[in-house]
Amino acid sequence: MPLIHDLIESLTADSAVISIGDKGYEESIKRWAVTAEKRAGLVVFPATASDVSKAILCATQLGVDLAVAGGFHSTSGSSSTDGGISINLSKMRGVMVDPEAMTITVQGGALWEDVDNAAAKHGLATVGGTVNQTGVGGLTLGGGYGYLSGKYGLVIDNLISVQIVLASGQIKTVSERDNPELFWAVRGAGAAFGVATEFVLRAYKQENLVWGGMLAFSPDKLTAILECANHVIKVSRGEATIMVGFSTPQPDQQCILVVVVYNGPEELAKRLFEPILKLGPLLNNTAMIPYPSVNAFHNPFIPPGARRTMKGSTFTTPLNIPFVEGMFKDYVSFIQSIPDAEKTLVLWEFISPHKIISVPQNATSFANRGPYGNVVFASAWTDAENDLICRDWTRTMAKKARNQLLKTSTGANEKGVGEYANYEGMNKTPAKTLFGDNYERLVELKMVFDPRNVFGKCFNLMPGHGGDVPRN
Repeated sequence: MPLIHDLIESLTADSAVISIGDKGYEESIKRWAVTAEKRAGLVVFPATASDVSKAILCATQLGVDLAVAGGFHSTSGSSSTDGGISINLSKMRGVMVDPEAMTITVQGGALWEDVDNAAAKHGLATVGGTVNQTGVGGLTLGGGYGYLSGKYGLVIDNLISVQIVLASGQIKTVSERDNPELFWAVRGAGAAFGVATEFVLRAYKQENLVWGGMLAFSPDKLTAILECANHVIKVSRGEATIMVGFSTPQPDQQCILVVVVYNGPEELAKRLFEPILKLGPLLNNTAMIPYPSVNAFHNPFIPPGARRTMKGSTFTTPLNIPFVEGMFKDYVSFIQSIPDAEKTLVLWEFISPHKIISVPQNATSFANRGPYGNVVFASAWTDAENDLICRDWTRTMAKKARNQLLKTSTGANEKGVGEYANYEGMNKTPAKTLFGDNYERLVELKMVFDPRNVFGKCFNLMPGHGGDVPRN
């Protein structure tokens, strides 16, 4: 096609374009979740924002589907396309640290591992995801919780500016000063407005080591673990994080997985987490470690290559212990009935909300600011015959958690919508639900910056479609 030929000819020398049958094509459409993989008609590897602009214009002129892939870690399928054009940002992973300005400039295709390691060389860190395999772009545009969120807020709360390529092909830099309306929108709903090609993040001193690690316990310790977690989140002012998970490390052997992080002295950390440490863990690899190592804790438990789905909810603290014990029984029953799903993980994230909720709900488009933590139900299996039952179980568990939130929120739901879109609420939950009071303003801005809904694979922000979800 002439348009595709013109696209290839116009791209910079470091870019690349491949299609079905070309060397590297099969690798280019791989995703963390096998169920999110689709056969793109064309895969564009841009090296600059200008390359991204040309790829977008080519897709819109051809009238084909457009998908954007950064970290490839979504399970929704929104980063893939059947027969359309896929923009693969893997050639744009540059990170530049400015120790004097205390900023980190990150290209749109970078992973959090790239950011953590570059910042650490200067004794710095920024709020990033709790899994360093994930992309900076997707996590940031959807809000961004991390181990430093208790102290510094969400990733978007530490975002100074974004370079974004719009559906029109325009390249804009947005910040509180420049294009503030669009900057408001991209901090929470960014995937619906364009392709982010550069982020400037605020950095913080992180010269000290961090105490943290993983522990595993027999299921009979769940009650005591939850009691400790409830206490930690009550007294923490951002220095401590604890996550409690359901895991099956060996067939027919469920355990309680605990991740602990304390950004401070080892003595204080051990004193705070003593009730858990003395329970006799089956595994305990806690130690004083560099901050970048913290964001690699989960990697062994979530390797690429499985069929996957995710759904999240939120919970208020103190977390109702009998309720969680009942959820664990549901988890065990599920694994026993579908052994193929033994790599399924349920994770309750106790992150201090004080800094997050100090930002007004309407300060950004992100609407999940509330006095609660996130819980994610991450199902993983290998046999396609189990697709339906695994997805149904995941939705059912998330619904149970949601119902429990509504019972115990005592007004928390008035302060936030109670669902983190990055935990695959994107194309499973209507945009009106995800953005609450911010929804109408987003719809208005959508009509300004993307009236043809070129970027509609994550959220349906078109007028009159607040109750719909995208079809990917």
